[in-house]
Amino acid sequence: MFSFLKGNSFMGVDIGSSAIKGIAGRLSGKNFLVDKLSLVPLPPHAVDERGINEKEVVLSALRNVLEEIGAKSEIATAIHGSSVFTKKIVLPKIPKKEIPTQVQWEAEQVFSQDINSILVDHIILGSDKQVPGAPRGTKGWELLLVGVRQEDAKVLEDVFVQAGAQLNCMDVDAFVSGDLFEKLFIDSKKKAIAIVDVGASATRVSVRYKKNTVFLREFAIGGNAFTQIISQSLGVDFDNAESLKIEDGSGIPEQAKQAMSPLYVSWRNELQQCEDIFVSQEDNLSIHKWYLYGGGIKTPGLIDSLQSERIAKKIEIAAFEKAFKAKGKLVDKDLLNMWAARLISVAGLAVREGK
Repeated sequence: MFSFLKGNSFMGVDIGSSAIKGIAGRLSGKNFLVDKLSLVPLPPHAVDERGINEKEVVLSALRNVLEEIGAKSEIATAIHGSSVFTKKIVLPKIPKKEIPTQVQWEAEQVFSQDINSILVDHIILGSDKQVPGAPRGTKGWELLLVGVRQEDAKVLEDVFVQAGAQLNCMDVDAFVSGDLFEKLFIDSKKKAIAIVDVGASATRVSVRYKKNTVFLREFAIGGNAFTQIISQSLGVDFDNAESLKIEDGSGIPEQAKQAMSPLYVSWRNELQQCEDIFVSQEDNLSIHKWYLYGGGIKTPGLIDSLQSERIAKKIEIAAFEKAFKAKGKLVDKDLLNMWAARLISVAGLAVREGK
């Protein structure tokens, strides 16, 4: 878990809620150069925030992706959703080599799951935080504890094995996406920046500060929920409703837009709650910018619904189409542009670095 092959390039493969994405490429300045790209859509609910629901469907799509990008090994993938949980803690200034042992004990105290059923890792965020309960001025290690359900990681690994491939790296989606955002679009060295992935089945919010992910939260409102409302209000099937949604919204009747309004309110409230929770946990730190990405940002009226909120002036949509450039002869440029906002995680996997 969270392993790397130093100096090697990976084939990034991401099993998402709307599609399985495969990519090979490299960074060049503020651009990601795409050598290979494969996108195989998935039916609704085959994968959601809880994991894989229709294994055979996913296996078939995964085999197609692996065949198209020619990958059987040196593959990196990401785990996300309810499989991942985090907690910030502060430890006394013990030697660095003793931190992993202490982390295991701390994880037993703060995570409600059986410690034997989860994989535990940590990120050192700093060394100047006040140790709780210690005399004023006693500084310690600030850590982000990361827990992943072993069962969910094993299921993900088994899918690749059954598809005839070998995983070399499994990482956490938010960390991968955050690191690539840092290279392409943002600088969180001095200011906290929220990165919001509006996916098909959920919206995932992470906050970057001092080039680390310091906050994670997810809520189960995503693009599929908006498509379902369009489908129900217009009496059309899911696929037709999805087509109406992503074609700039011009084909959506007013009745469908009005039907989506209550869900927009719920979505906005969840985002505001993320900011409130983050601010309550930090000392004199607020979110400077909100960067939105993922297929769900194409939902008509979704971004506009934030205009009356306090975060409205902080919203940014990165220039994804400019950042991703087709270099491989077989890469479809139109397809790449259409999917650019949904390729952050899988592209980040392809350029994961050794640590």
